[in-house]
Amino acid sequence: TWAEVVALACGVVALGLLALLVARGRTGLRLKAERDAPELLPLVGVDPVRVEARMAGARAAAGTIGGLLLSVSGSVPGAGLDDVGLRAGEAFLVGGTSRPTGALAGGVAVELTRALAERAREGWGPAAGHVLTLLVVTARLVRSRLIRVPEPEVLEEQLG
Repeated sequence: TWAEVVALACGVVALGLLALLVARGRTGLRLKAERDAPELLPLVGVDPVRVEARMAGARAAAGTIGGLLLSVSGSVPGAGLDDVGLRAGEAFLVGGTSRPTGALAGGVAVELTRALAERAREGWGPAAGHVLTLLVVTARLVRSRLIRVPEPEVLEEQLG
């Protein structure tokens, strides 16, 4: 419906504004400085309390936009707290926690995977989201060398 299109457009605009705020603005620069070297902030004249207050304001604005977008959806039942927590966890696992836009992109990827799988076959949505999360986490563990993939000759020797 048109309401869903408007809600999607508002969400994309809000995501773009948040990305600009963090990537290009002074607030994002100060947030990166706080993450990298919090002990140096007072030396350069940055008040950590103000940085946190700005980010709290951005989070409150995001919550407000989310509430407005949810109210547009009408009589669609909301997800339970356990489902919201699970989806948020999947979003952080897929997108990472180093940048806010990464977690948002992870959430979009998980939800898009769920929606496409649900459209392909009813009831497959949640499983597809879990499988995507499992694949991404496994790939990250292999890449970080926490899980060692044996060389083919070593594997043949062990199995043969």
